Amino acid sequence: VSFYPDSIETETQGESVSQLIITDFKVSGANRHFKKAIYETDSVKLEKGDNNFKVTFACLDFVNAQKIKYRYRLRGESDEFTETDFRNRTVNFANLSPGKYKLEIEATNVNGEWDSKTELFIEIPPFYYQTWLFRALLVFFVAGTIAYFVFTHNRQLRLKARQQQDELKLESLRGQMNPHFIFNSLNSINYFISQ
Repeated sequence: VSFYPDSIETETQGESVSQLIITDFKVSGANRHFKKAIYETDSVKLEKGDNNFKVTFACLDFVNAQKIKYRYRLRGESDEFTETDFRNRTVNFANLSPGKYKLEIEATNVNGEWDSKTELFIEIPPFYYQTWLFRALLVFFVAGTIAYFVFTHNRQLRLKARQQQDELKLESLRGQMNPHFIFNSLNSINYFISQ
């Protein structure tokens, strides 16, 4: 491919909006390929456990590339934009929780106005143990187990109290029978002595 540099029109450079595209997408350091090229897709669904990724982006204004500034944010993780320049066009996100995120990237034109924008929706599906249903079932199971142990412990305490109460009744009965037995024995002895 060849061209004549003096034939490039410089009057329309400041008027047109340069396209901002995502040029590379890596998950855990490895390239990830999707049905479409990453610059043509608007949403990406990762696999379970893919909680870190790296995105590279560029604005297609090669003449004024050094004057372009960028800013980005990952909705769902942070609402604040992070600004960078043309040298740092790579963003790393690590230790993300499963969920849906929206990556917004913006670029300035030559005059410093934010006029180019691109968005990428990213979904990280959870493992079964990271779902709300599993957590609710786990809480229910733990609460049920605790309730079972509390109920069993209270039942054992009631049973032990009943046994102690029965023993006290038996002691009381024995206490009543013992003087009665002694009284009967003394009466019998008295009877034999009298005879």
